Amino acid sequence: PLEVYRSAATTLFTGAAMGLGELGHNPLADGDRLQTFRLAMRSYPALGTSDDGVGPRMDLMTAAYLQNRIGDVAASTGGPRIRGHAYALATALHLLYHHIGQGEATAIMTRAVLDLFPPDTDVLEPMAAEFGVAASGGAISERLTEVYASAGLPMRLRDLDVPREDFEEIAAATQKNFNANPGERDPRQVEEMLRLLEHAW
Repeated sequence: PLEVYRSAATTLFTGAAMGLGELGHNPLADGDRLQTFRLAMRSYPALGTSDDGVGPRMDLMTAAYLQNRIGDVAASTGGPRIRGHAYALATALHLLYHHIGQGEATAIMTRAVLDLFPPDTDVLEPMAAEFGVAASGGAISERLTEVYASAGLPMRLRDLDVPREDFEEIAAATQKNFNANPGERDPRQVEEMLRLLEHAW
């Protein structure tokens, strides 16, 4: 179904966009990162439109293959990975609410993190160069919003029927995510998660 395909493709596209921030750390992965993003950027907005079809979906499949290959290279060479609040919140959301896909949750929370807790300029610059915008979290978040909207994605947590009274439970669930948050938990992170949820709502 389109909804399932679009959710998976959204996770792919978002990961490809954020992966641009790791350009320059691993020459073996750089070409795959750029090609993954460019294929996804070209094909993802076509989903559900009159341009949807075999071509865009084959491009997205190829991008997914390349993205997995990047993971293998990065793991073998110790390359940096962008993780954190967006991943932890997206995981909590799509596990707590069965009607929310990983893609929708990832898109909404990635935009919120870029707005409130953007990475350093050296991470933002290669993303900004590919998107053709200023190297700021807000500018990249705005451009992502345009792309997501073109694919028919919800833009706010309220659009996904996430109640504000559940925010404490969602923030607490992020503290159990060992992929996003290894080691000892900092209680201040719960406050940051709540800020992000409010911003995204």
